[in-house]
Amino acid sequence: MAPVDLMKINSEELAKFLDSFDHVISDCDGVLWASEPLPGVGDFIKFMKQIGKKVHFLSNNSIRSDENYSKFFKNAGIEDGIENLTIPSKAIAEYLKSINFDKHVYCVTCQETIKTLEANGFKCKYGENLTIPSIAIAEYLKSMNFDKQVYCVTCPETKKVLESYGFKCKYGPDVGFDNFADYGQYLKDDLDIGAVVFDSDYKVNMPKMYKAQAYLRRPEVLFFNGPTDKHGFIGEHGTGLG
Repeated sequence: MAPVDLMKINSEELAKFLDSFDHVISDCDGVLWASEPLPGVGDFIKFMKQIGKKVHFLSNNSIRSDENYSKFFKNAGIEDGIENLTIPSKAIAEYLKSINFDKHVYCVTCQETIKTLEANGFKCKYGENLTIPSIAIAEYLKSMNFDKQVYCVTCPETKKVLESYGFKCKYGPDVGFDNFADYGQYLKDDLDIGAVVFDSDYKVNMPKMYKAQAYLRRPEVLFFNGPTDKHGFIGEHGTGLG
C-alpha cells in the first residue's frame, strides 16, 4: 500500500483509509514522547481505540524499567500502554518460554533485561569480569565486613545493587525549600550511617548534599564516588553536567 498523506484527502477517503487496517503499531521514544509527551499522542491513541483498532507499542529500549515506561504512558494519557508493549527483553523471554528453554542464559545486557528474564523464571549468568561502580563498592564493603547503613546519592539501580548485597540503604529526600533556614534539619547526623555513596543521581539537591555533609563530618564514615564524568549526553539537547 502506498503512503497516504492524511492532510490531502477528503473525509470519504479518510474513512476508507481507516477501514483498511485493524491494528496500529507505534514506536515509543521519539514517537510518543521525547523528554515529555508529544502533543496529541494521547488523544490519537484514544481515537484509534474508539474506532475499534488494536493498538500495540514497540520499542528497542530495554533499559527502561516497567515503572519508567508506565510513567511515560501515564504522562502521555495512554491507558494500558505497558500491557501492550513489546520490548526485546520481553520478546526474548516469551520466545524462551515458548520453546520450554531450561538452561541458563548468559547475558551481555543491561540490568533491566536480566531482571525481566529472571522474573520469567530463567537463570542468568552475566558479567563475571565486569566491574561497574556499584558492584565495586558493594564488593569492597563486603571485603571489610561493613555492618552499618549506606546513604545513597545515586540512581535507583546503584541502591538496588547495594541492597542486593545485603546492605541497608537510606535515600533522599527529593524535596527542597525556599527558605535557607529550613535546610538545617538535614544537618542532623545519623549514627547508623557508615558510608556515603555518590553515583548518577539526576535528582540531586541541597537536602541530599547537606545530609551527606552531616554524615561525612565523622572521619570514620566511608565515601565512594561512582562515575566521574564531567558531562553527560542528553539526547537531542546535547550535553549537560555529569
